[in-house]
Amino acid sequence: NDMTFLALILSGLYEPDEKYRSIKCLIHPIGRKSLVKSEIIDYVADMNLILSYYNLIDNYNDEKAILSKSLADSIKEDVNQICERYPRQVNSMMDALAKLEEAEHCKEENLSLVANFSGMMVEEIFAYYDDDIWSEDLREIGFYIGKFVYLMDAYEDINRDIKKQNYNPLVYSDMSDKNCFNVNPHPIPAISASTQSSYHAILPLPRNSNPQP
Repeated sequence: NDMTFLALILSGLYEPDEKYRSIKCLIHPIGRKSLVKSEIIDYVADMNLILSYYNLIDNYNDEKAILSKSLADSIKEDVNQICERYPRQVNSMMDALAKLEEAEHCKEENLSLVANFSGMMVEEIFAYYDDDIWSEDLREIGFYIGKFVYLMDAYEDINRDIKKQNYNPLVYSDMSDKNCFNVNPHPIPAISASTQSSYHAILPLPRNSNPQP
């Protein structure tokens, strides 16, 4: 999960105060589960909620899914509060989302361009602070993760999108047949060498090498 990954990176970099406790989980009721709470975890949870909200809205717009609309309405008040707390991230996300929606409306055929807009949605979320020693590295990592997730979603959804006549950039490329990925994986953009360097610089985080029991 990309948000779990973000929580680990930010927690390792900024080392917030953390509180651990044991809880009963409704979804996994057998035994008790460890829970960690911190400023970073709260931030990532907020970002996850707002991404979920816009995903629900997108599902409703694409397929008129009433359940998605109902779920979106149920968290709308919380989303509004998040927008007030994190205007930088939300404004960047909204700008990228508008560009993505326009590209989808115009049935943009440039696969990389459309995926870039998804990357732009995620990059500012990864930058916990606007301008510090890690912010640009984190934005770059977030950009390529967002781009990769969009491409993987397009790949997973292509058969359904063709059937329902939903927009999918792979339909307009020579990769509309899933079998092509078995012999030609190169169309999925690799993370750039500079981003790999960022990973190598950030990911060896001693804080997360020995997690709390």
